[in-house]
Amino acid sequence: MKRWQSWVLLLVCLLSFAGPAFSLGPSLPGLTGPAAQMPEIKVFPNQLVQAEAVDPQLKSLFYRKPWTFDQETFIGVWQDVLHILPDLQAEFQRLENRNFSSSDYLKLSVLLLVFLLLLSARILDRYFQKRLISLIDFMPHHWPEVLRHSARLLIAVLSRSLIFLTTLFLTYLVWGSFSPESTFFPAFIHLLWIAVVYRVLHLLFYELLANTNTRYFEGEQAALALRLYRSIHLFLLYVALFLSGIAILEHIAYRADLINFLYFVLSGCVLLFSAYLLTNKKQIFTLLPSLNEPFYQRFLRFLGRFYNWVIGFTLALGVLWVVGYHNLTHMLFLRSWVLFSLFLGTVLLHRWLQSLIQETLQMGSEPSQLAKQLSRALWLLEALVFSQIFLILLDVREPLLNWLGYPIITIGNSSMSMLSIFSGFLTVFVFWLTSGLINAYLEERLFPKLDYDAGVHQMITLSIFYVAMGLGILMGLNVMGFDLSMFAIFAGALAFGIGFGLQGIAKNFASGIILIFTGLVKKGDYITVGEYTGYIQQVSWKKVHLRTPDHVDLIVPTVSLVESSIVNWTYSGKQVRVHIPVGVSYDSDVEEVRRVLLEVALEHPEVLPDPAPTVWLKAFGDSSLDFELLVWIDYECIIVERLRGEINFLIWKALKRHQIEIPFPQRDLHIRSGLPPAQPGNLTQTEEDSMGETVEQ
Repeated sequence: MKRWQSWVLLLVCLLSFAGPAFSLGPSLPGLTGPAAQMPEIKVFPNQLVQAEAVDPQLKSLFYRKPWTFDQETFIGVWQDVLHILPDLQAEFQRLENRNFSSSDYLKLSVLLLVFLLLLSARILDRYFQKRLISLIDFMPHHWPEVLRHSARLLIAVLSRSLIFLTTLFLTYLVWGSFSPESTFFPAFIHLLWIAVVYRVLHLLFYELLANTNTRYFEGEQAALALRLYRSIHLFLLYVALFLSGIAILEHIAYRADLINFLYFVLSGCVLLFSAYLLTNKKQIFTLLPSLNEPFYQRFLRFLGRFYNWVIGFTLALGVLWVVGYHNLTHMLFLRSWVLFSLFLGTVLLHRWLQSLIQETLQMGSEPSQLAKQLSRALWLLEALVFSQIFLILLDVREPLLNWLGYPIITIGNSSMSMLSIFSGFLTVFVFWLTSGLINAYLEERLFPKLDYDAGVHQMITLSIFYVAMGLGILMGLNVMGFDLSMFAIFAGALAFGIGFGLQGIAKNFASGIILIFTGLVKKGDYITVGEYTGYIQQVSWKKVHLRTPDHVDLIVPTVSLVESSIVNWTYSGKQVRVHIPVGVSYDSDVEEVRRVLLEVALEHPEVLPDPAPTVWLKAFGDSSLDFELLVWIDYECIIVERLRGEINFLIWKALKRHQIEIPFPQRDLHIRSGLPPAQPGNLTQTEEDSMGETVEQ
């Protein structure tokens, strides 16, 4: 759609809505004159639906606020203009004959003070401009770029508007202290508010579009931004002056129909200026921020494809507002632009906060547990806030809550609804999320700074979890509508069930409590259970999660650990001693073997130098001298099986290098002569052992 075609479409819409304004037709109740002749939108034909059958809320939605001006308005204003000179002469004559009171001098003093303050505004504005140039360098560099520029923008607007805000505050102070009954101060404060809003908006657009120190735009973008700023500045000045004139007319109680006409003209000017800005598609897309966000890029592609339809719908809303359909415009605007802007802003804010959390709390290649918990909390908070705002804007929150609050289940004197059930589960989820957030903070931020045993850490975190979940379940049941006094009956039934069928579960639960609070085993311990050895990944009230060096997960009931013997390699510390057997020939020098084994032990990087490795001559075997190398390791750095394998490789190479023989078992078999050969199957064990031939095993 060409730009001139958009203007023609807008003009046709204006004429189509404004044309019937001065036409004849049925009058609205309580109004007379041509202004009341504009017909309202009819949703249902009168032949099908009677007027009393239409919902009042639907009627109010399509109700048009009538115009109160007509031809008589302009005739009356023209007559007032003709009589303005005699009226001014009479007013001046009245002022000359009037004796000035203290309130008059107070008004003049306030006007003089305001005049002086506004004169000094230029000097203060230059001072703040110089200080703001280097403000961005003083902000913390670890802040995100968007946050730093937003903070600078806020400080710049507030500081350069400070003189206007101070003037407004002092005027309020003088009015309340000296002349609360005066009608002069409300009008004057109204004008000051218009000046403050104009100043804030003007500075906001200046900082965003025209300030060369911020450098938001470069090249062609900078030229377009400067041209847009000039247009907006002139229009803001026009609107401020126009509203000031309307404010003066309102406070002197001039014709209400003229004031209504002026508001109509102002609305039309705002609509035309918006059409002038929005129909320039190239300018809009050039000045939109560029973000490396997939969702935002998809939004830009969608907007570019359907831009003409979107702008046409937006301008149509403006036309509806100008001609008086305020309720309909308000509803359509909230359900379109406001909801979509809210959704887009929420998504972008979530992505930014998510990246900020990941950058701040990243631990290695994987996100930390605290970052995961904060992300879950962020999702929950955004979902709750956005859903509430969404339902309020759609005006369906109260009807939906009433429908969800209808009882669906009744237990005794208690009744439950879908809303109460959802609220109960939400309460439990909030307690679970809170406990996880607290525990993640303790484990990653607080516990590393405290010199406590890991068992104490585990006891604290699990205690917080169980207490939080217990309170959450009780509060959730209460929110659902359960009478907690009824649980006394269930407690008796539960005790009866435990005595019979549930004693195994109760015993397992008690065993888990014993393991947790006594610290017999804790997360990270290296233990042996039966034929399995591994690290403990998790300890809970019902199970212990054990992971072997082969990455095999073993789930062990807590009652099995309490009732059986376990080997906790790291119960008293992180260091363990490993025994590595070595056999050498009887012809070897034992001192040389001892020296070689110690050199091998010190050669391995994971062997601790303190306590020092030792070598024992453990036994005189059948075929070898049995040595044992004893080394100390930190179990958190290397597992025992891996250490044995690596040191055995080193021992083999060292013994080969020093020509130390590793023997193998030998047997001498003697065959008696002069006896007939016997069949192998008929030989006894003793006879087989006495056969005279050497075999290797």
